[in-house]
Amino acid sequence: MAADVGDAPAASYEYFDRLEYDSGRFFIRHLLLKFAAFTSLSIQEFSAFRIWLSPFRAQDGGLCYNQNTVSLKGTDMAQQGTLYIISSPSGAGKSSLLNALLTQHNSAGKMQLSVSHTTRATRPGEEHGVHYHFVKVEEFKALIERGDFLEWAEVFGNYYGTSRAAIEACLAQGIDVFLDIDWQGARQIREQMPTKSIFILPPSREELERRLIGRGQDSAEVIKGRMEKAIAEMVHYDEYDYVIINEDFEQALFQLRAVIECQRLELRQQQQAQQNLLQQLLAE
Repeated sequence: MAADVGDAPAASYEYFDRLEYDSGRFFIRHLLLKFAAFTSLSIQEFSAFRIWLSPFRAQDGGLCYNQNTVSLKGTDMAQQGTLYIISSPSGAGKSSLLNALLTQHNSAGKMQLSVSHTTRATRPGEEHGVHYHFVKVEEFKALIERGDFLEWAEVFGNYYGTSRAAIEACLAQGIDVFLDIDWQGARQIREQMPTKSIFILPPSREELERRLIGRGQDSAEVIKGRMEKAIAEMVHYDEYDYVIINEDFEQALFQLRAVIECQRLELRQQQQAQQNLLQQLLAE
């Protein structure tokens, strides 16, 4: 290897394969893939380096630990994508906002809606791999056992889950990924990787109920149940980074776009996206 880092501390063995960062810390999984490709590590060397990597920090184009630096110059350290969690009660307009965002403001192809796995039956107009990955219960449980899901839950007798590998692959390519999940799934994901979370609220309970009735899809009993569930979900709005009140659709869409643009100008994102420019500007 390029540097002798000595014995790895005990802390290195904890959480080494989790996507953690703070100011100056890169995404661990992304670095592993980039470093392995750049240096052509053997399987044994790659496995050892996974353990060593966790305590490293970015410094001068490399990874610094105990005054040693493993150079990563020459690798493709593209801007990392952001994982957005979008939650709302049914009827608040979350799906409509996401669809508008991805169809009207995604010309560069840098935004993508996560496609979840589910065991529920396919509905008219739905396509496998587009709306959901439809799988059998046995297959879903096998994926749980393998640890393939960032989060999963059982809702009304059906299983839903988010693929870990698919999310990480998109983020490594600089694609922003949007997860349409509830507050429970949001909690699971926050424990494993950095996110930006947005909660969509209706302007009032009366308007929420009016929208649910306006769909013309559910009985009065079902709507009553959805309203009860909505109230229980809205209690958790304060666990999120941003809150958008969807009273006027165009205004709510503008605010959603503003959150994304703000995130892309965050220090860590700009340090990655404008690395060459910053080096030129600050060169002595």
